[in-house]
Amino acid sequence: MKKATAPTVAQEIKSTTQLSPPNWVDDLDRLQKKQAYLALLPCGANKYPLIDEWPTHNGYSVEALKRTAGLRAVGARTGIHTGPLLCFDFDGLSSIRWAADHGLNPSDLKTWQVHRTDNSNRLKVLFQPTAEQIALLPNGEFQGKTKTGPKEALEVFFAGGRQVVVIGDHPSGGSYFWPEGLGPEVLSAPPDHWWAHAIDVATRTRDRMASGSRSSVSRTGTQKLNPCPICGRHSRNGNQLWCSETKSGAVLCMPGVTFNAEAKHGPLKVGQVVDGWALTKRTPIDEGDVLTFVPHKSRPLISHKTHKAGGRDVINSVQEFAAVLAADSYRKGSVGDVQKVPIQTAVDVLDKRRPRDWIVDQFVARGALTLVAGATGSSKSTLFYGLAQAVSTGAKFMGQLKTKRGKVCVIQSDESFDNAADKLKIMGIEADFHLLTDWDCLDMQRLERLQKQEKYDLIVMDSITTLMGAGRPNGPGMNDAEFGFDLYGINDWAADKQVAILMSAHLRKRGKDAVTKRVTRDDVYGAGSQTWASSEVWGLWRADNPKEGYNFHLQMECLKGRFCTEGVSWNIDGSEEDFSHLLIDSANEADLAPEKQTQCADDALGLIEGSDCYWTVENIRQHLGVNKRHAYRVLQRLFTENKIGRQKLASKHGRPIYGYCDLTFCTSPIHPINDP
Repeated sequence: MKKATAPTVAQEIKSTTQLSPPNWVDDLDRLQKKQAYLALLPCGANKYPLIDEWPTHNGYSVEALKRTAGLRAVGARTGIHTGPLLCFDFDGLSSIRWAADHGLNPSDLKTWQVHRTDNSNRLKVLFQPTAEQIALLPNGEFQGKTKTGPKEALEVFFAGGRQVVVIGDHPSGGSYFWPEGLGPEVLSAPPDHWWAHAIDVATRTRDRMASGSRSSVSRTGTQKLNPCPICGRHSRNGNQLWCSETKSGAVLCMPGVTFNAEAKHGPLKVGQVVDGWALTKRTPIDEGDVLTFVPHKSRPLISHKTHKAGGRDVINSVQEFAAVLAADSYRKGSVGDVQKVPIQTAVDVLDKRRPRDWIVDQFVARGALTLVAGATGSSKSTLFYGLAQAVSTGAKFMGQLKTKRGKVCVIQSDESFDNAADKLKIMGIEADFHLLTDWDCLDMQRLERLQKQEKYDLIVMDSITTLMGAGRPNGPGMNDAEFGFDLYGINDWAADKQVAILMSAHLRKRGKDAVTKRVTRDDVYGAGSQTWASSEVWGLWRADNPKEGYNFHLQMECLKGRFCTEGVSWNIDGSEEDFSHLLIDSANEADLAPEKQTQCADDALGLIEGSDCYWTVENIRQHLGVNKRHAYRVLQRLFTENKIGRQKLASKHGRPIYGYCDLTFCTSPIHPINDP
């Protein structure tokens, strides 16, 4: 085959580049014929898939992709089992020149190609290898690259743990597109000389894996791991080991196809913790990235046993605490990796946002820490047991609040096993939620293992005071800043694991009327450290002037909320006979009772869903027969739950009017405002 010169190749590639981004959403329909055997993945603005389980996901349909909130691009998994799909990734002009000199000119091909509107030197060539070709691979799936210049390479990957963006927006501002005649319709098998190069890359990768040698990674003084604690790589005879441990205890987890850290755990960022190991560094090599992990050391909380033994297991100095925060890079990333500062835009945040997901409607949400503060005798524990039973069975909580059935664990440290058993007996609890009474402190490593094993939807903790060691000798005080950091870490952990956490808190000493006095944020013990570190804070107290007909009149009020509305207050009737609770109505006449609000939300959704017009707050108010405040809250709830869309509409008075609409119709500003 005649070799093309570098200038010719570059010129030909550039000539196919579109000057203006196409409407790539319209092009998605061209993928419908491929969706049956391609694993298509929704991606956000950073090119990462929007779903954590993407390495094993079977893929979305085109229609499902269009409905995905935050969709900015579409990826496709590569490898034998999806497609099969092989990718040649050209990264820079030097890679194009190198390929042309070796008879690999993309301009000579008629197969699916993905180009960029803002950079003609970056493109992807996709193939569908035949069964006969795949049989020639030396070791099944593979990935590897050939360096062609500074920070440029020709990468070839055919691995289930990889995905390639095939259409959509690029973070740089450009777009991916398919040159005319080179869309998914022409996806074909690689020509022999292209497949020969793929075989060569696969062979070199296999040989390097077998030898364990890496020219770009210093491995002096390392010991091979069997198995690797990160990716699980192992070998019966020890000949296929590649991951290793340094003298300092760090783990070098190597890239691979069968064993791959990110294929097992999903995309990893520096600072993230998996299975007790913190990722501190990424080192690029030909076959991918070497991931360096160090043991993750969480700050231990004080325990009863520690002090009985005369030990001292708490960090007292600011300097020590700061050092632990630096090492505990769970949220903030690696302090040592100063060359790569993680930066995200507001768009990135919106793309990663998850819609509100109630475990208990209007009260406890997935991915958040909810704090309930009340005095001793306000029935917090029995309220929690009742909630655990409701979620475990999918029954309504307190007779009004819908629940999403799920797996529940109650960690009880405020009362003994016998006291808890007596309460469960009186309450007639029959649900099979887990109840743990052997925690004298909150051991985050134990909690991490427990969550990985059981995959709870809701974890209830009673109470924060005893679980986190406050008030014990040498323990952190409730008002100490470090106590707040611990609580903030639990909130972040809940968001990361997408588990709901409900925790009880005690109040400051308030005298004889402690139980019946209205609870405010200032009343919460350690308010400065607890309320700001929690997503939601509720107060619980016995009504000072009980309403007639109530057995045990309680009131609950949202004191601070990301999900609940501050100031919302409920009247609750408790039972001294079976410790049950019944939500009667809203304690604030300006608010709707939860059941009524849910009904209004369902009615509003019924009006908007499937309609071809915009609905304003005033429209909804008139149709539902509620006041403007109620209509606003109902629409805001549906919008944050991604059940409806919203558009800014023209206004004569400067302040925009918002039109709420069906998700399908909100993509176009041509619809009229509903006229009731």
